[in-house]
Amino acid sequence: MNELGTASAESVVLDASGDCRSPVPVPPQMETRRLRLRQPSQNDLPALYGIVCSGEVFWRWRYGGAVPSYEAFCSSFAAGVHTQFVVCRRTSMTNPIGLVVAYNADLGNRIAYLAVVMHPREMRNGLSVEASYLFIMYLLKTWDFHKLYLEVIEYNLPQIRTAIRRYLHKEGHFRDHVYYDGRRWDQHVLCLYRDEFLSHRAVVRYGAHLDREKREKVEPGLTRSP
Repeated sequence: MNELGTASAESVVLDASGDCRSPVPVPPQMETRRLRLRQPSQNDLPALYGIVCSGEVFWRWRYGGAVPSYEAFCSSFAAGVHTQFVVCRRTSMTNPIGLVVAYNADLGNRIAYLAVVMHPREMRNGLSVEASYLFIMYLLKTWDFHKLYLEVIEYNLPQIRTAIRRYLHKEGHFRDHVYYDGRRWDQHVLCLYRDEFLSHRAVVRYGAHLDREKREKVEPGLTRSP
Protein backbone atom coordinates (compact mmCIF):
# COMPACT_ATOMS: atom_id res chain seq x y z
CA MET A 1 0.00 0.00 0.00
CA ASN A 2 1.28 3.50 -0.71
CA GLU A 3 0.94 6.56 1.51
CA LEU A 4 -2.55 7.24 0.14
CA GLY A 5 -3.77 3.79 1.11
CA THR A 6 -4.01 2.61 -2.49
CA ALA A 7 -2.29 -0.35 -4.06
CA SER A 8 1.13 0.47 -5.50
CA ALA A 9 3.31 -1.43 -7.91
CA GLU A 10 6.35 -1.76 -5.65
CA SER A 11 9.15 -4.14 -6.55
CA VAL A 12 10.13 -6.77 -3.98
CA VAL A 13 13.69 -7.83 -3.10
CA LEU A 14 14.11 -11.57 -2.52
CA ASP A 15 16.89 -13.26 -0.60
CA ALA A 16 18.65 -16.44 -1.74
CA SER A 17 15.81 -18.64 -0.47
CA GLY A 18 13.19 -16.62 -2.33
CA ASP A 19 11.75 -15.02 0.82
CA CYS A 20 10.71 -11.41 0.73
CA ARG A 21 13.15 -9.11 2.53
CA SER A 22 11.96 -5.56 1.92
CA PRO A 23 10.01 -3.58 -0.68
CA VAL A 24 11.81 -1.21 -3.03
CA PRO A 25 10.09 2.21 -3.04
CA VAL A 26 8.56 3.29 -6.31
CA PRO A 27 9.67 6.60 -7.83
CA PRO A 28 7.38 9.60 -7.45
CA GLN A 29 4.60 9.88 -10.02
CA MET A 30 5.38 12.73 -12.38
CA GLU A 31 2.64 12.36 -14.99
CA THR A 32 -1.05 11.80 -15.61
CA ARG A 33 -2.92 11.01 -18.80
CA ARG A 34 -2.89 14.70 -19.69
CA LEU A 35 0.34 16.21 -18.38
CA ARG A 36 3.85 15.60 -17.15
CA LEU A 37 6.23 17.43 -14.84
CA ARG A 38 9.81 17.68 -16.07
CA GLN A 39 12.98 19.57 -15.21
CA PRO A 40 13.22 23.04 -16.78
CA SER A 41 15.96 23.92 -19.23
CA GLN A 42 17.31 27.11 -20.75
CA ASN A 43 15.15 26.45 -23.79
CA ASP A 44 12.01 26.76 -21.64
CA LEU A 45 12.75 30.28 -20.42
CA PRO A 46 11.23 32.22 -23.36
CA ALA A 47 7.93 30.30 -23.09
CA LEU A 48 7.81 30.63 -19.30
CA TYR A 49 8.55 34.34 -19.57
CA GLY A 50 5.62 34.63 -21.94
CA ILE A 51 3.35 32.86 -19.44
CA VAL A 52 4.24 34.93 -16.36
CA CYS A 53 4.05 38.18 -18.35
CA SER A 54 0.74 37.38 -20.06
CA GLY A 55 -2.23 39.66 -19.45
CA GLU A 56 -4.11 37.17 -17.26
CA VAL A 57 -1.10 36.26 -15.09
CA PHE A 58 1.46 39.03 -14.60
CA TRP A 59 -0.61 40.95 -12.04
CA ARG A 60 -1.32 37.75 -10.05
CA TRP A 61 2.22 36.37 -10.01
CA ARG A 62 5.06 37.46 -7.73
CA TYR A 63 5.88 40.56 -9.77
CA GLY A 64 2.65 42.22 -8.66
CA GLY A 65 1.84 43.85 -11.99
CA ALA A 66 5.39 44.88 -12.83
CA VAL A 67 6.75 43.29 -16.00
CA PRO A 68 10.44 42.38 -15.58
CA SER A 69 12.83 42.42 -18.47
CA TYR A 70 13.65 39.04 -19.98
CA GLU A 71 17.18 39.31 -18.58
CA ALA A 72 15.87 40.05 -15.06
CA PHE A 73 13.44 37.13 -15.32
CA CYS A 74 16.21 34.72 -16.33
CA SER A 75 18.62 35.90 -13.63
CA SER A 76 16.00 35.51 -10.88
CA PHE A 77 14.51 32.25 -12.18
CA ALA A 78 16.26 30.05 -9.62
CA ALA A 79 16.54 32.60 -6.79
CA GLY A 80 15.42 31.05 -3.51
CA VAL A 81 14.10 27.96 -5.32
CA HIS A 82 14.35 24.59 -3.59
CA THR A 83 13.03 22.65 -6.59
CA GLN A 84 10.79 23.40 -9.56
CA PHE A 85 9.29 21.65 -12.58
CA VAL A 86 7.89 22.71 -15.91
CA VAL A 87 4.32 21.53 -16.58
CA CYS A 88 3.78 20.15 -20.10
CA ARG A 89 0.97 18.41 -21.89
CA ARG A 90 1.76 14.79 -22.69
CA THR A 91 1.10 15.54 -26.37
CA SER A 92 3.66 18.36 -26.52
CA MET A 93 6.53 17.86 -24.11
CA THR A 94 8.60 20.71 -25.53
CA ASN A 95 5.96 23.41 -24.91
CA PRO A 96 5.59 24.49 -21.25
CA ILE A 97 2.09 25.33 -20.06
CA GLY A 98 3.03 26.10 -16.47
CA LEU A 99 5.52 26.00 -13.63
CA VAL A 100 5.37 24.54 -10.11
CA VAL A 101 7.86 25.84 -7.56
CA ALA A 102 8.95 25.07 -4.00
CA TYR A 103 10.94 27.96 -2.54
CA ASN A 104 12.31 29.29 0.77
CA ALA A 105 12.63 25.74 2.08
CA ASP A 106 13.67 25.29 5.71
CA LEU A 107 14.70 21.65 6.01
CA GLY A 108 15.46 21.99 9.71
CA ASN A 109 11.91 23.04 10.53
CA ARG A 110 10.47 20.94 7.68
CA ILE A 111 8.63 23.70 5.85
CA ALA A 112 8.62 25.14 2.34
CA TYR A 113 6.59 27.56 0.25
CA LEU A 114 4.60 26.50 -2.81
CA ALA A 115 3.73 28.42 -5.98
CA VAL A 116 1.93 27.38 -9.18
CA VAL A 117 1.53 29.38 -12.37
CA MET A 118 -0.30 28.18 -15.50
CA HIS A 119 -0.90 29.52 -18.99
CA PRO A 120 -4.21 31.45 -19.04
CA ARG A 121 -5.86 28.96 -21.41
CA GLU A 122 -5.15 26.13 -18.94
CA MET A 123 -6.60 27.78 -15.85
CA ARG A 124 -10.11 26.33 -16.05
CA ASN A 125 -9.62 22.78 -17.34
CA GLY A 126 -8.33 21.10 -14.20
CA LEU A 127 -4.70 20.85 -15.30
CA SER A 128 -3.53 23.18 -12.54
CA VAL A 129 -5.13 20.84 -10.00
CA GLU A 130 -3.38 17.81 -11.51
CA ALA A 131 -0.03 19.60 -11.64
CA SER A 132 -0.39 20.81 -8.05
CA TYR A 133 -1.32 17.33 -6.81
CA LEU A 134 1.68 15.68 -8.50
CA PHE A 135 4.05 18.34 -7.22
CA ILE A 136 2.76 18.25 -3.64
CA MET A 137 2.98 14.46 -3.57
CA TYR A 138 6.51 14.66 -4.99
CA LEU A 139 7.53 17.12 -2.26
CA LEU A 140 6.01 15.04 0.54
CA LYS A 141 7.54 11.83 -0.81
CA THR A 142 11.02 13.27 -1.31
CA TRP A 143 11.35 15.42 1.82
CA ASP A 144 9.82 15.17 5.26
CA PHE A 145 8.02 18.49 5.00
CA HIS A 146 5.58 19.05 7.85
CA LYS A 147 3.94 22.10 6.29
CA LEU A 148 3.70 23.67 2.84
CA TYR A 149 2.86 27.38 2.80
CA LEU A 150 1.18 29.53 0.14
CA GLU A 151 1.43 33.32 0.06
CA VAL A 152 -1.84 34.51 -1.50
CA ILE A 153 -2.92 38.06 -2.24
CA GLU A 154 -6.54 38.75 -1.37
CA TYR A 155 -7.72 39.02 -4.98
CA ASN A 156 -6.30 35.56 -5.78
CA LEU A 157 -8.30 33.76 -3.08
CA PRO A 158 -11.31 32.95 -5.34
CA GLN A 159 -9.02 30.94 -7.64
CA ILE A 160 -8.24 28.45 -4.87
CA ARG A 161 -11.49 28.50 -2.90
CA THR A 162 -11.97 24.72 -3.20
CA ALA A 163 -8.49 24.06 -1.83
CA ILE A 164 -9.13 26.53 0.99
CA ARG A 165 -12.31 24.71 1.90
CA ARG A 166 -10.66 21.27 1.83
CA TYR A 167 -6.96 21.45 2.64
CA LEU A 168 -5.68 24.86 3.61
CA HIS A 169 -5.56 26.70 6.93
CA LYS A 170 -4.90 30.40 7.45
CA GLU A 171 -1.79 30.95 9.58
CA GLY A 172 -0.98 34.54 8.71
CA HIS A 173 -2.80 37.71 7.65
CA PHE A 174 -1.01 40.89 6.57
CA ARG A 175 -3.48 43.75 6.29
CA ASP A 176 -3.12 46.26 3.42
CA HIS A 177 0.11 44.55 2.47
CA VAL A 178 0.07 44.77 -1.35
CA TYR A 179 -0.72 47.77 -3.54
CA TYR A 180 -2.40 47.23 -6.90
CA ASP A 181 -4.99 49.03 -9.03
CA GLY A 182 -5.50 52.04 -6.81
CA ARG A 183 -5.91 50.29 -3.47
CA ARG A 184 -4.18 48.08 -0.93
CA TRP A 185 -4.93 44.38 -0.57
CA ASP A 186 -4.42 41.94 2.28
CA GLN A 187 -1.98 39.07 1.90
CA HIS A 188 -2.81 35.71 3.45
CA VAL A 189 -0.42 32.95 4.45
CA LEU A 190 -2.19 29.62 3.99
CA CYS A 191 -0.83 26.28 5.08
CA LEU A 192 -1.21 22.67 3.99
CA TYR A 193 -0.56 20.15 6.80
CA ARG A 194 1.16 16.99 5.66
CA ASP A 195 -0.75 14.34 7.64
CA GLU A 196 -4.13 15.97 7.12
CA PHE A 197 -3.59 16.30 3.37
CA LEU A 198 -2.46 12.69 2.89
CA SER A 199 -5.45 11.36 4.82
CA HIS A 200 -8.08 13.59 3.19
CA ARG A 201 -10.81 11.64 1.42
CA ALA A 202 -10.54 13.64 -1.81
CA VAL A 203 -6.77 13.13 -1.96
CA VAL A 204 -7.06 9.40 -1.33
CA ARG A 205 -9.75 9.12 -4.00
CA TYR A 206 -7.70 11.09 -6.54
CA GLY A 207 -4.60 9.03 -5.76
CA ALA A 208 -6.58 5.84 -6.37
CA HIS A 209 -7.81 7.26 -9.68
CA LEU A 210 -4.24 8.00 -10.85
CA ASP A 211 -3.12 4.56 -9.69
CA ARG A 212 -5.82 3.04 -11.92
CA GLU A 213 -4.52 5.11 -14.81
CA LYS A 214 -1.05 3.67 -14.34
CA ARG A 215 -2.32 0.10 -14.18
CA GLU A 216 -4.50 0.57 -17.27
CA LYS A 217 -1.36 1.09 -19.32
CA VAL A 218 -0.30 -2.44 -18.38
CA GLU A 219 -3.76 -3.99 -18.17
CA PRO A 220 -5.95 -2.40 -20.89
CA GLY A 221 -9.66 -2.74 -20.37
CA LEU A 222 -9.83 -1.89 -16.68
CA THR A 223 -12.98 0.06 -15.94
CA ARG A 224 -12.37 3.68 -15.06
CA SER A 225 -14.50 5.45 -12.52
CA PRO A 226 -16.46 8.39 -13.92
